[in-house]
Amino acid sequence: MSESSNFQVINPPNTLKAKVPQYGGPDLEKIKATAASGLEDLRNEFAQWVAADLTAIEEALTGLPEDPQEASSALRAAQIHAKEIKGQAANFDYPLLGQTAQMLFNCLESNSVADGKRKDVINAHVGAMRVMLAQNMTGKEAAAPIIAALAELTAKTRV
Repeated sequence: MSESSNFQVINPPNTLKAKVPQYGGPDLEKIKATAASGLEDLRNEFAQWVAADLTAIEEALTGLPEDPQEASSALRAAQIHAKEIKGQAANFDYPLLGQTAQMLFNCLESNSVADGKRKDVINAHVGAMRVMLAQNMTGKEAAAPIIAALAELTAKTRV
């Protein structure tokens, strides 16, 4: 027992206890309001992001060569931007914009559109997405006729 008296117990100060309140806690309503405000700020930027992606698609396809081999890099760049739009649209409650972007992606990927009409089909998709974004079309019923018309146009121009 004499050996046990040769040590000293050291209790470091508990500085965390002074920083943590003993009652209450975070205000959940304030946290929700802050998150909603941040999401609204991002929603405002979303329109700019999509507009930039649509412009990038148009620029990538400017002067698109008729030869499919030469056009593949421009088509790939346009596909990347279409996929970006699809992902962003899903996050910001624009399901039809996302669906249109997916249709454009599929059209660019498949080479199933006749070469002479490819630019027309692509431009129709880009134009439709610009309208959906400008008119804030988030509901399916609002843009359903646009989606149907694009699907019909794509089907008519398949090779």
